[in-house]
Amino acid sequence: MATTSGQQVLLPESSRKQRKSRQITVEVNSIDRSRVSSYSTNNFRWNFRRPLKDITSIELVSGSIPADLYNVTTEWNNFVFTESGYTSQILSLTPGQYTQTTLAAELQRVLNTYGGSNTYTVSYSDTTKRLTITGSSTNFSFFFSSGNTHTDRVT
Repeated sequence: MATTSGQQVLLPESSRKQRKSRQITVEVNSIDRSRVSSYSTNNFRWNFRRPLKDITSIELVSGSIPADLYNVTTEWNNFVFTESGYTSQILSLTPGQYTQTTLAAELQRVLNTYGGSNTYTVSYSDTTKRLTITGSSTNFSFFFSSGNTHTDRVT
């Protein structure tokens, strides 16, 4: 049997009691994923560059789960709206938590109570992640900034 002189000095036998505790903090963000192999933020795995061994505990310090929910509060549920030839009015969304689809339905409901000449259709696209608001006949305007005569977007 072959032995190597001095091996006990180079690689001392390690016991669990002799090991020092070592803390490693790892920040993982789904935005840093490879968009080629994992386009979806929900479908990716994190791999360490080298394997961690002899783990005695793991602690999750914090985390967040992205969700496509929209909260409408009483402080932020009003906007000024007008149609061509009509007086502008303050319209109010019902405060609550919405998905894209339910927010589109709520906005459509509120716009159709305006009392102008348009009938409104509001839809959401999963592809573009945008709401589309269509009026049946005349132009309409949203005044998001201050309610003054500045229109952010006229459709």
